[in-house]
Amino acid sequence: NWHKGPAMLKLIEEARAEGIDVAFDRYPYIAFSTGLNSFIPLADRQGSNEEVLARLIDEKKAAEIGKYAESRFKRLGGPQNVVVVGFQLPENKKFIGKNLVECCEMTGMEPWPFVRKMLIDEKLYPDIIGFAMHEDNVRLFLSHPLGMPASDGSVYSPEGPLGETMPHPRSYGSFTRFFGKYVREDKICDLSTAVHKATALPASRLHLKERGLLVPNYAADIVVFNPETIIDLSSFVDPHKFNAGIEHVFVNGVWTIKDGAHTGELAGQVI
Repeated sequence: NWHKGPAMLKLIEEARAEGIDVAFDRYPYIAFSTGLNSFIPLADRQGSNEEVLARLIDEKKAAEIGKYAESRFKRLGGPQNVVVVGFQLPENKKFIGKNLVECCEMTGMEPWPFVRKMLIDEKLYPDIIGFAMHEDNVRLFLSHPLGMPASDGSVYSPEGPLGETMPHPRSYGSFTRFFGKYVREDKICDLSTAVHKATALPASRLHLKERGLLVPNYAADIVVFNPETIIDLSSFVDPHKFNAGIEHVFVNGVWTIKDGAHTGELAGQVI
C-alpha cells in the first residue's frame, strides 16, 4: 500500500472540495505496535484467555493458525520486520528488541513455532513492533495542510509497574520527534506551520473550547522549547525516555516543567 499515499490525499482533497469536513492525523514513526496475538486470526482470539491458549496448544488447530500467521509475516514484508517486546518471564527477556529472524537464530526454531511458544509461555501477553510503513509517506502526510501529528499512544511512567513494560516510543516522543526530525531536519514545513499543526488545528478539529491558541481568556497551556535541540530520546528498545529540548511547560497557567525538571505541580484537568 506504500504507493497509495498520493491517491489517498487526492480522495481527501476531493471530499473537501465537495464540502465534506474531513482531515487526518499521523504519528511520526514507520512502525506500529500491537499484541503478538495479532498473528492469531480474530475468530480464534474470541473467548477467554484459557480458550485461546487451548487452541494454541491443540496441534491441529495450531497448524491452522500457523498458516494465518505465515500470511501475516508475508504481508509485513517478512519476519525480520517484526520485533518482539514486552516479555515477562526472565528466560524470555533475552528476546526483547530482537526481530523474529534473530529470535529464530537464537533458538533454532521457525517463526511460527517460536511465536506459538511465546504466546503459550507468556499467556498471550507479549507485544510486537511491526516495521510496515515508509518514511516517504510519513513526510507526505505530515507535510500536508490537513495533516496533524498525533501519538496514538498511552500514558506510561519510567517508574513503578508501568516502567516494566515495553511500549511503542510514540507514547513518549511523538511530538518532539515531529519537531526535531521532520521539521528541523527534514524541513517538511516551517516552524510556525508545525506549531499550528500540533496546537490550534487539532484543538479546532476536536472542538476544544478555549484551548490551542495563545490569546486572552484561553487556558495557558504553553510549551517552551528550543527548536535547535528538541528531539525524542525514546526508542523501540529503550522506550521510557523523556525528551530533549523541552525547557518549560505551563499547564493551565501553572509552571509544571521548569528548566527541564518537574516542579511537582499537577495542574491538569479532564477535558
